[in-house]
Amino acid sequence: MVLGIALAETVALLLGVGLGLLLAPWFLERQRRQARGYLFSHHQVLQWLQQAPLGVLVLDEQQIIHFANSKVCDLLHLDKEGTALEQQPFLEAIRHYQLEDVSQLARRTSQPQRIKWFLTSTSANPHHLEPATTKQLEAVALPGPRGWVCIFISNCHSLVAQMEQQERWVSDVAHELKTPLTALGLVSESLIESCSPQQTKLMERLQREIVRLQKLVEDLLELSRLDTTLPQNHTAPVNVVEHVEAAWQSLLPLAEPRHVSLSISSNSSGVVTVPADGSRLQRALLNLLDNGLRYSPNHSTIHVKIMAEAMGLKLTVEDQGPGFSETDLQHVFERFYRGDVSRTRVSSLGGSGLGLAIVQQIATAHGGRVRALNRSEGGASVCLMLPMETTVSPGKT
Repeated sequence: MVLGIALAETVALLLGVGLGLLLAPWFLERQRRQARGYLFSHHQVLQWLQQAPLGVLVLDEQQIIHFANSKVCDLLHLDKEGTALEQQPFLEAIRHYQLEDVSQLARRTSQPQRIKWFLTSTSANPHHLEPATTKQLEAVALPGPRGWVCIFISNCHSLVAQMEQQERWVSDVAHELKTPLTALGLVSESLIESCSPQQTKLMERLQREIVRLQKLVEDLLELSRLDTTLPQNHTAPVNVVEHVEAAWQSLLPLAEPRHVSLSISSNSSGVVTVPADGSRLQRALLNLLDNGLRYSPNHSTIHVKIMAEAMGLKLTVEDQGPGFSETDLQHVFERFYRGDVSRTRVSSLGGSGLGLAIVQQIATAHGGRVRALNRSEGGASVCLMLPMETTVSPGKT
């Protein structure tokens, strides 16, 4: 019996060895084909990176440069080719301590890191001094396996200039529109007294459109001010509940005819305060409540929940409306985005598409954030989170 088992194992071993010898050439050829394909792909990737419109740097765990394209030298004003940087220590080849720090931080935290800075250059010839040129650069350091880091460098000066020009244009247009809109409002009020019943309806419609345009202009000016100012310069302890109640008072003329009420709850027995620009926080709360009112059904309640947590203040506005669509959740904080008009309960409450964008800008300026989601029991929920200690606002760069 034992001899039979041993014989069977021997035969199986011989068959396995024989099959391995027969298939070995096939496996080797397959590996060679895969190796050729890999080398081709690797070479193609290097060509693409060399021609990329961004500067690309690849560093190993010892901060030795293993790849640098020509765009790196162009952006950093290095008088050499990208290949001349390879196999050299980073600081010896480039001598840029900000990039050194951001790459080390990405390696240490295993998280992507971003940095922006201004680079100023002059002519290298002291006898032919040229005006200094300044450009804003941005670098993103991405950590990889075994301590390797890839850095992407881009010139964002032109983009910043375009954005600033656009912001100035919007602000100028909004200022120019304020005066004629005010004049049109005054004219319509004086004309409505002498109009026939049919003309009165048209004049009332005209007044509603003028009010809507005035609100749009005010929203544009508010966004322009938020883009260029830092509310942290005027922060003071703000009573959150009082500001919620004050914002709701402004909306009562719209809420009472529809029998929509407000409920405020808090997990704190005392007064909840946050360091904020009072007028800006008031505007954010007004926009949140206005958005909830617009989508609330008649005879319903808007719930405001104020939670003082270790991470900061969490203020949630919940309505009992249809909630956000999947598209709304992706774009609701974008400027001029308006959800499906058919989802609103009252057509006359249509907004400009800037309300929640303003809320997001105010939250960001105060070191906080805002998010939107749907409630499991139905309705929408917009959550505003603010730090309860003074923070440094991320100013424009």
